[in-house]
Parts: sequence; C-alpha cells; structure tokens
Amino acid sequence: PEIRCQPLSPGAYTLSNAQLNSPWPKAILAQQQLNDWQSATPPVGLLNRRDPYPDEELPATGVPLEWERWLSAQFIHTPNYGTRCSTGIFTEGDRLEIAERTFDANGNATGTVEFTLLLSEDE
Repeated sequence: PEIRCQPLSPGAYTLSNAQLNSPWPKAILAQQQLNDWQSATPPVGLLNRRDPYPDEELPATGVPLEWERWLSAQFIHTPNYGTRCSTGIFTEGDRLEIAERTFDANGNATGTVEFTLLLSEDE
C-alpha cells in the first residue's frame, strides 16, 4: 500500500485495515457507535460486533469468501486469527487521549490502558 499523510479537520474518523473512512460495513458501524458513544450515559460499547456481515455487504479485498466473512466483523475471532486490541484516539484542544483494550486468543478482555498527552503548538 501507498503511505498517505493528510491533515484532518475536526470530526470523527474510522480506520480499519484499509484507507481512512473506508466504506466497509464495520467501519460505517464504528462511526455510528462513536456518535452514539459520545451522546450516551453511560457510554455504549465500541467495536464490539462479532457477527459477520451478509455476503452482499462484504467488500472485495482479494481474500477467499470465507475469510472475507470472518474479516467483516468488527471483532474478529477465528481459531488462529483475531482481534487482539481496539484503540481509540480522541483530541480536544491541546489534549490527546488514547485508550486501548487488549484481548486474549479466546476474545476475552485482558486489560485497558488509557493515557493523556498534552500537545503544545510552541514546538
């Protein structure tokens, strides 16, 4: 793949294993989940859909159909491959917040790490 660097305007974005805001079903759902999460109290789950999408909604990424089905889920869980972390990056003003949840091979959450960086425009 070609490396791309682009400035981002304020807003919400999704990134899967393709380009920024790829119109994959799981990325579209992630955008909706993020919008719901921002307005929910308590926050709703993010990146938690484990079901594959119907064949007619699958992107054509060049892998066999069986893999296309597995990979269509936001949270991938197969016998030998799957999601090991989900990461969210949020910015507001001069604050950058990062939260990452990790998972074991069985798909169980094993921990969450959160930290905040203060950004400065003086550098």
